[in-house]
Amino acid sequence: MLRNRRRKKGVASVVATLFAIMLGVIIVSNYISTDLPQYVYNQEYGHSVYVQNQFMNIQAAVMQEMLIHNSLITVYTPVTLGTPGLPPFASSSPGTLTIEGLSYGQSSIDVSYYHPNNGQKDKTLLTEPLGDIVLNLFNKYYPAQMFYYEDGAIFVSQGSNNVAMVSAPAIQFNLVHGSGNSYANVLNLSVIQIISSNLAPTTGSNTVGVGITMTNFVSSVNPGNPNGDDVYVTINSPVAIAWYNYFMSVKAQLTGGNGNSAQNEISVTQPSSNSVLIKFRNVETLNFYEAFVTVEIQQ
Repeated sequence: MLRNRRRKKGVASVVATLFAIMLGVIIVSNYISTDLPQYVYNQEYGHSVYVQNQFMNIQAAVMQEMLIHNSLITVYTPVTLGTPGLPPFASSSPGTLTIEGLSYGQSSIDVSYYHPNNGQKDKTLLTEPLGDIVLNLFNKYYPAQMFYYEDGAIFVSQGSNNVAMVSAPAIQFNLVHGSGNSYANVLNLSVIQIISSNLAPTTGSNTVGVGITMTNFVSSVNPGNPNGDDVYVTINSPVAIAWYNYFMSVKAQLTGGNGNSAQNEISVTQPSSNSVLIKFRNVETLNFYEAFVTVEIQQ
């Protein structure tokens, strides 16, 4: 009888130990292999801020090559595609980097001259595709985002109608008073065309190198002789609403007048089918810059 009691106590002790071990294994496995929402959210948010800075480095690299008229020298800047798993064995939050070169035709720009009095087109200066550098972040807990570099500007999107420009392009419009109540305005317009040497998207959570090479640069003053014409700039873009908001803010900041309201010197048409029209009126001087930039991804 005593032996049976001892045997039962021994079995119970073994079973309890096994249950304790199983419980410990479950807790540890959950800790090292399951997402911790708040930690992952914070990590994805931090990565979003980091990527914005990396895209600004791309913007600065292109602008630097334009300023010194550099060509055929490749400058690499890092872009981190996603966030690693947290804890160590949890799945990562990947991102996809795509160089949407000229063959994609997703974004384009048209620049034309219109007579200020009768509104008739005098000349089309250019109609060109632009191309984009796009990073799509497939976050788990922080809202999914898309970053765009397009024509010298940087955008962040959280849905089709929630798009913001976070760094402005190299486009300036300066009011210059002419004789009487007229204007003789100055428009500085930069067009940056993205050419891709490898169109295949790159997906992961690692850091890649984005190579920037300016293959050609053209600058000119008064191409086509605007001579006081209105300059119509039409931008076709997946982030057209952000272009619209940007130029509306530029319009709102115009001050002064010479009988005419300064803000009438720019008009911006509400985007339709991803297209926005900006009218710069009474342009006497157009400083035009066009850069052709080849972009590659180095693993």
